[in-house]
Amino acid sequence: MSINQTLYGLKQAGHKWNNQLDEKLKSHAYQHLLTDPCAYIQCDGEDFGIMTIWIDNLLLFMSSDATIDHMKNVLCSEWQITDLGEPTC
Repeated sequence: MSINQTLYGLKQAGHKWNNQLDEKLKSHAYQHLLTDPCAYIQCDGEDFGIMTIWIDNLLLFMSSDATIDHMKNVLCSEWQITDLGEPTC
């Protein structure tokens, strides 16, 4: 059972989720932006990725489809996620 499932609904659940996500993203060379606590960036040569977070929703902005697929696989290996596709207005 994951931390999120165990603590879901408790006051500290959001804090634990944020710590766990922060640790996982940093292990994949993502840097937390100093100007926005809800955004991370990762640069590797010509490949780059920007990830924004709002509560438990993520938006991925990547330089290629392969980079997006890789990050989705990383996230799926850790948590149960639902891909809602491209954002719309």
